[in-house]
Amino acid sequence: VTVSAANASGTGSATLLVVVYPKPPVLTSAFSASATVGQAFSYPISATNAPTGYTAKNLPAGLLFSTATGVLSGKATDVGVFNIPIEAYNDGGSGTATLVLTVLPAKPVIGGPLSVQVQAGTPVAYQITASNNPTGYSASGLPAWLGLDVATGLLSGTPLAPGTFSVGLSALNAGGTSSATLALQVTAKPVPPLLSGLLPV
Repeated sequence: VTVSAANASGTGSATLLVVVYPKPPVLTSAFSASATVGQAFSYPISATNAPTGYTAKNLPAGLLFSTATGVLSGKATDVGVFNIPIEAYNDGGSGTATLVLTVLPAKPVIGGPLSVQVQAGTPVAYQITASNNPTGYSASGLPAWLGLDVATGLLSGTPLAPGTFSVGLSALNAGGTSSATLALQVTAKPVPPLLSGLLPV
């Protein structure tokens, strides 16, 4: 913009440079997200008013951040809740917020033998085994004689008669639930052999 001032002696002029900045960005992405340990995760920062760059701090181990695209991505290695300050900026200023990222453990995977044969009249103890630190257990289709400790995952009891049972097993933690089916067969107790040469008294 050319500006001037005049009097009887003449005119003085100069150029005024006016810089019009854009409005600061306003963050529009969600401020909470969840990830699972060891699994791919991606969170893009979104904002209005054409950001020219982004920042993020206090990242959990295993995650990286692109200051150019505003994308937080990777595979987290630690379980927990993380408060991550995020920012989108342009020449007019910045918009900031805190992303609350919850990193969950991987859900349990049930292992161990899933086919068991026991004998009627003999006490039974079967431990549900699962990876990734289960915090609880459940079972369905249990025969009346078989009980479950939901804290430890131990099935126990004494069968009284032969039979075949299909028992649903589950192990859970904050990351989810895993299920499997236990095939349980109860066989008859062997009859003691007769001793030859002995007669009833």
